[in-house]
Amino acid sequence: MLRELIKDEEVLVIEGPNFRAGQILTVDCTNRAEYYCSDGTRRMSKMRRSLLVIGDKVVRGPDWNSKCTRYDGEGVVVEFNYLFALKNHNVRVKWNGGDYGSYRMNANYQDLKPTGDSEGEEAEPTVHKVTVTIDMEDTMTREQRAIDINKDVEARQDALDEYIAQTEEKIADLQEEAVELRKYKTDKDAKIAYTIKAHNLDSKTTPEEQAKAMLALKDKGIEV
Repeated sequence: MLRELIKDEEVLVIEGPNFRAGQILTVDCTNRAEYYCSDGTRRMSKMRRSLLVIGDKVVRGPDWNSKCTRYDGEGVVVEFNYLFALKNHNVRVKWNGGDYGSYRMNANYQDLKPTGDSEGEEAEPTVHKVTVTIDMEDTMTREQRAIDINKDVEARQDALDEYIAQTEEKIADLQEEAVELRKYKTDKDAKIAYTIKAHNLDSKTTPEEQAKAMLALKDKGIEV
């Protein structure tokens, strides 16, 4: 037989009406075979057979398609996956053979079928503690992965910023070189102009222009 539910216990809806299949509710109060459940905004009555709880026994359902679990006859519900409450693989089961697996129990797919029996409340606390530990470890692993990804993004951003700065500097040098090339028709004219500026022969050259002219002559292999 299915065990009685208790107040504040969490349940998963197997079938309507009132709530969607796969939705996780909380038991507000009981009245024999009917249970008043709430999703936080409204409360409706549900029959026990339309609810799945931790400790209920299950077998393969009409939409079973799992090939990775060596299930053995019956299994026991040990956990609800809140991340996929209305989607895929929202119910975790421990099979008689010792294997675990996650399955779909929602409006579209019913991988499992309740047998109409419950394992009982004695084993439930132990199973629940083990499940919470696994969830915490998984959360810590995902958090560390997120931290590592953020570090990688920052490193890539720094490298990109450095590359952009170097490219902008190179572009500026090329643009300046292009301007200098357009000033003189031939290399001979450029050398004469650079020599005049390097030695300040016209007395009009600024120190900055003189320094640039000297560098230009050295680049061309001309002693200043």
